[in-house]
Amino acid sequence: MRNKIYLMLVAAMLAVGCEKEIPLDTEGVEPKVVVNGSVVAGEALTMHLTYSRLIFGWHDAYEDYFFEGIDNATVSLKANGVAVVGALRDSGYYEFGYVPQEGDKLEVKVSVPGHDELSAATVVPHRPVLADMRSSSRSTGEDETEVHIDVRFKLKDNEGEDNYYRLRVFLYDTSVYRYVDNNGDTVTEMYGDEPEQMYFSCNDAAINPFGISDVSIDEEVTYNSLYFTDNAFSGESHEVHLTFSQWTGMYYEETGSTTKKYVEVEVVAMSRDRFLYEQSVQASRESDDLGLFQEPVPVHSNIKNGIGIFAGTAPCRLKAEVAE
Repeated sequence: MRNKIYLMLVAAMLAVGCEKEIPLDTEGVEPKVVVNGSVVAGEALTMHLTYSRLIFGWHDAYEDYFFEGIDNATVSLKANGVAVVGALRDSGYYEFGYVPQEGDKLEVKVSVPGHDELSAATVVPHRPVLADMRSSSRSTGEDETEVHIDVRFKLKDNEGEDNYYRLRVFLYDTSVYRYVDNNGDTVTEMYGDEPEQMYFSCNDAAINPFGISDVSIDEEVTYNSLYFTDNAFSGESHEVHLTFSQWTGMYYEETGSTTKKYVEVEVVAMSRDRFLYEQSVQASRESDDLGLFQEPVPVHSNIKNGIGIFAGTAPCRLKAEVAE
């Protein structure tokens, strides 16, 4: 009886609780310059400059979801010691007449009136080599309405450098479905071959020390990329094994169908700054699921006197038909 009374008192105290309003003074808080500079090997270099905003005071107006672009900046770039001048396009976007290549060393400087000069540097990483990709599938689930796809490929790591990677998987499905509906009519449905980014599972300890990927086929997730380093296979080839499932949606008796599936794996080599930035962004997104236990997650930045990212990447893709 005494324990019951104690529990009731605790519950009452939690229910009543206490609140104290603390005014937050945001006057005089100057916005910072934000640099979004994604440097991709083989693609024209573009940079986006905006001002930061306080999260407080926003409302549902459509225009409030956009950040103010900076159109009065002076942006200069050095590529392997050679100066390249950036030109304003519109709404804070600056473009350069330059296409980064693997191994390039880049330095950027940004001058905005009323702010200290911003600067950052990066090296464009070398692409990995992907080879020997093979993929197979089998039908599973009730009435075989789910396809389980198994993918294997070799990743050749570049020697003599620390490598950071992101792995993503895409499925191309070119199909013509014919089935009899509930009214007895034969229905033909056609689907194109637009790629769909897949949620996948990877139990490879060399690239995933936790034993599972950051996504699961059986869970609702918002992120389906796997980040890893070459610590376990530096300078060597490593076979990667991953799996994923696709729901076909064919509940009716089929009178005939034709389909071809292709899997494409994308491995992006990243500079260390880009790797830390994307990992911190992912951690920040995942912290939203913790509710009351959510804690702030600092997002990595390599911009001196500002915030944002200026970092290199080099993507490599390999595509193969899925064997039945």
